[in-house]
Amino acid sequence: MRLLWLPILAAALCLPGCKRTPAHARIDPAIGPLLPGDSVALAGLRLDRLRGSPFFQRFVEPRRIPALRIFEERTGLDPRRDLWEVVWAWRGESSVCFLRGKFGGLFGLEPRFDAPGVARRSYKGHYLFERGGLAVLFVQSGVAVAGRTADVEAVIDSRDRPGADPPQALIEQVSSLPACDFWLVARSGDGLRHAAGATLPLRAGPVFDSLLSAQLHASLSAAFAAEADARFRNEAEARQVRDGLSAALELMKLRPPEPREAWVEAAQSASLRQKGDAVRLSLQLPLEALAAILEPFSASAPGSPRPD
Repeated sequence: MRLLWLPILAAALCLPGCKRTPAHARIDPAIGPLLPGDSVALAGLRLDRLRGSPFFQRFVEPRRIPALRIFEERTGLDPRRDLWEVVWAWRGESSVCFLRGKFGGLFGLEPRFDAPGVARRSYKGHYLFERGGLAVLFVQSGVAVAGRTADVEAVIDSRDRPGADPPQALIEQVSSLPACDFWLVARSGDGLRHAAGATLPLRAGPVFDSLLSAQLHASLSAAFAAEADARFRNEAEARQVRDGLSAALELMKLRPPEPREAWVEAAQSASLRQKGDAVRLSLQLPLEALAAILEPFSASAPGSPRPD
């Protein structure tokens, strides 16, 4: 009889080491149902995958991501310790940021807030912390939403509206990506315009006008290694976009914007491929170059809920 317990004991001992790593990206189940149904683009950052990495030390520890600064300045909570996932949602000209983590000593207990100069009130039974037109609202235990006050309140209004559904097509698009540290998905050129924001010098032309969908996944732990895929209305328009991007990359090598060395390095590492109606852009960049490129955008928009 004792021998019957050996396979069971062996299996039990193996369970901790046999835990499977997810093969695909995903949105935390607590965030997914809250995403606005009219979202045109989504982006996600997995802080739990990056904790202790050079990226975490360079971008998260010094609070160089605006959404994390908003969260800390309005709640007094530490995003380095209390957060493990961030998801941005764009709906036209407005955007909000969802934050998943552990707020307070234990789930279900009221967190301790300590942020000077912040107005605290209740919105439909939820804690809301506001300063300077930007707010953080705690939707439920372990989930908060940050952004402009009206946009944050609209998340609760939409959730309470009968028949309100999350953007299922975008959520499924995320699930098709490999497991990664950062991802972005967009439907149509409008979605890409709003997600890219000020980081793109142009917001018109074939890359937007004929775009059907776009997605990006990236590894960030030690370096920035990204792959972006875009589908267009037909092969001719995809070829036109590829040729335009190729010309832009060559021009960037000759006449780069500031910081010049970082942009030249980005252009030299970029690889473009086109197959049918799809275009793929691959890019590898040291974190030092990525930080130099993103620094102007982070510094010019300290209160923006947009990822830098």
